[in-house]
Amino acid sequence: MASSPVGLTWQSASGTFSWALPLLLVVSALWLVLAVILVRLATRPISDLADALERHSVQSLAGLAMRADVTELGRAQRASYALLQESEVLIEREHLQSSALSAVLDAVPQAIAILDSTGAVLSANTQFDQFVGADALPVAGHHIAELIALPDCLAAIDRCVSEHQPQTVVAEDHGRYYSCSVHELDGKAFRQRRALVVLEDITDAMALPRIKADFVTNASHELKTPLTAIRGYLELLREEPGNAHYLDIVERNVDRLIALSSDISLLSRLENKAPEIELVDVSELQHDLTELFDKQGRETGVALRFSVNSEGRFLYGDRLMLLQMFINMIENAYHFTQAGAITVSATADVSHIILSVSDTGQGIPAKDLPRIFERFYSRASDHGRPGTGLGLAIVKRIVFAHNGTIDVESTINKGTTFVIHIPKNLGPRRPAATSGQPSDTKREDL
Repeated sequence: MASSPVGLTWQSASGTFSWALPLLLVVSALWLVLAVILVRLATRPISDLADALERHSVQSLAGLAMRADVTELGRAQRASYALLQESEVLIEREHLQSSALSAVLDAVPQAIAILDSTGAVLSANTQFDQFVGADALPVAGHHIAELIALPDCLAAIDRCVSEHQPQTVVAEDHGRYYSCSVHELDGKAFRQRRALVVLEDITDAMALPRIKADFVTNASHELKTPLTAIRGYLELLREEPGNAHYLDIVERNVDRLIALSSDISLLSRLENKAPEIELVDVSELQHDLTELFDKQGRETGVALRFSVNSEGRFLYGDRLMLLQMFINMIENAYHFTQAGAITVSATADVSHIILSVSDTGQGIPAKDLPRIFERFYSRASDHGRPGTGLGLAIVKRIVFAHNGTIDVESTINKGTTFVIHIPKNLGPRRPAATSGQPSDTKREDL
């Protein structure tokens, strides 16, 4: 029986599938293997790059950069190599800077610590470890309050952080005194703000002024007592004829030593005492000064005059200090004035009371002007008798204690003028002048 066309077609197709299916499987497998190879080839540089970055290996990246092609991945490899090189340089530089900073901090005698924004210690020098008694223990990570028991210092740290302003305080603990300075470090140099704390034991420095004052007081007293006794015996010896000339020399030197010891004691008290501010009437000072220098004015023929207007009559200051200031300046003027007058004046501008003492004496050479306020600097007057060298130094100290300034102008053979400016704001606003208070006061004593 003959075969039908359909049957022949099926047989032909079945034969074809029998050999095409295995071929298709083989081709698919080859494509799969090829795909895997291509994927591995494509991802291997990325994997190598990731491994090198994880290891921070410049050598590995250098090899990758040398083998890199012109693809985007090759550019990434070369860029990563350059970045890692730069990173290594920056890390090395930071390490060197950190080492240098540590060396500098350890060379500083003060105890220094750097705190984070919470108050925890980030780093500290050796002196700080010794200060807190943690020589063998790391202080990094501990809160500053765990390391120091100085409430004033801890409060200063809090204020510095909150107000962004430097703070300096003196803290006391069990009879010892510590200087505590706190500065906020700029956040531009760090990822967040830091605080720099500097601590120093200043107990000895605090005690030094007291020790100095005690020594000066005791020394002045011990000098003045025997000198006063010597002066008394000189009066007895003066009764014997022929001794007058020598006794005058001895007496002048004894008087000078007594004045010197008094000035040293006074200067020491001024350096260790704040002025007691009160309302001072310059007219009352004028009365006291007139009585003090009345005899000297009559003996020398040099008039002492006053010119005090209503604006300059009242000022705030320490009355005794201001009186001593005028005494020293007037004594200095008499010392260098043989004829004419000495004028004391008081006036005011918008913000200051202006006090001045002028004389018509021999004047001060220009070369001496920069030194006249130095301690123990003395120049001889025309009569050859030098002073103690402390009078104008005391004047300057009193002026500075009142936050004032002092200037001097002098012309040879014409005279000298000292001008003092004292701020009006040392106390509350002074009262207005009443009808019983003269607006201008002028007085002359011959």
